[in-house]
Amino acid sequence: MAFGLAKSWYLDGIVPYAAKRTREFGHTLNIDILGMHLIYTEDPENIEAIMSTKFSEYGKGRDLYRIWKNLMGDSIFATDGSVWEASKNMMHPHLTKARTTDLDYSEEHIQKLLKRISEAGHTADMSDLLTRFSLDLVTHVFLEESANSLEIRDFPLNNAMDQLQAFNTIRTIFKQGYWGSLVPDIFVRSHMLELNKYLDRRVDTILQNSKSTNKGSPRLVDSLRLKCQSKKEIKDQVVALLIAGRDPLGLSLVWALHELSLGFNIRTAIEDTSLPVGSGSNNREPVGILKGTQIIYSVIGMQRRSDIFGDDATVFRPERWENWSPSKWEYAPFNHGPRVCLGQSFAISHMRYALCRIFQEYQAIAPAIPNEDEKGMRLELNIKPASPVICIFKPRGVSRE
Repeated sequence: MAFGLAKSWYLDGIVPYAAKRTREFGHTLNIDILGMHLIYTEDPENIEAIMSTKFSEYGKGRDLYRIWKNLMGDSIFATDGSVWEASKNMMHPHLTKARTTDLDYSEEHIQKLLKRISEAGHTADMSDLLTRFSLDLVTHVFLEESANSLEIRDFPLNNAMDQLQAFNTIRTIFKQGYWGSLVPDIFVRSHMLELNKYLDRRVDTILQNSKSTNKGSPRLVDSLRLKCQSKKEIKDQVVALLIAGRDPLGLSLVWALHELSLGFNIRTAIEDTSLPVGSGSNNREPVGILKGTQIIYSVIGMQRRSDIFGDDATVFRPERWENWSPSKWEYAPFNHGPRVCLGQSFAISHMRYALCRIFQEYQAIAPAIPNEDEKGMRLELNIKPASPVICIFKPRGVSRE
């Protein structure tokens, strides 16, 4: 299984490979790969335990913190305990409220997105453009100054973040001993410098500018300036915002357009504990977990289970929601429990708005590359398309101004 797992990851086929293995051996697997023991689960009961009922018994862990520090710093995504809780409490009031005025910002960047599609002759790489759109929107709304990457042909920050995510994913897989030491930070030093150059510029702006552009609303930039003890702490919070806002929103829109054009999180046990199910002859007995064991829970794996979502679980069929709804722990696109996504309301409202505006402008879209039905899935911080999603847009008869 170890060889098949590594091969499927390399070929961007990890999601279907995991689905095949769980159909054969059950939805919680013990895996030994390159001297590392890990547990993979897509059982709702286990995901509930990790996210909620046994939350205190699982953490990000030292290995994940060490590997991802070059990108995440001491942000909410890489820390546990009091450091994580303090970051969450500071960000919570700013990210959990979706304001109607935010849609004005969204429209501004939608206009730039539509312009780029038009300039490309209505055939565009939406993987790139929607990543830029989401970054521009999130920085405009929460940092009060947009990155404006849609207006710049070459935007090194996006490439730097992509390369750091890909690099750290490899290090996470080969995280132990000799294998992990083969890939030190020196190989991505230029990308780290590019990221920090952007973050330093942002932090300087936050510290220098105290004039609000969002009168009457609580300002994240004020909280960062007043509550953070150092420039580094502000940088860690800003990079968390970039990570949370850029890929999840952008990639959700990319996958949606890909499907419409066609008509794993990691936790580490921080004490000896157990998972509710996955052992015994029927795979329904508890699984003992030793302290330090790496746990991979797969939300996408759970949400593609045919015994939960039906035989067409892997088919994009929005109408399934008209007469059916899963239980809370069978569907967790934003996680649940203490680490629930703080920006889910923001993400949902802006995804809806962006898709509606795109289809107000275009009556149909089609894939530019034939036979793209089974798009490869690349495993990084988020599941991203393994190749660019290039769409052909057919404008409506009367263009909207």
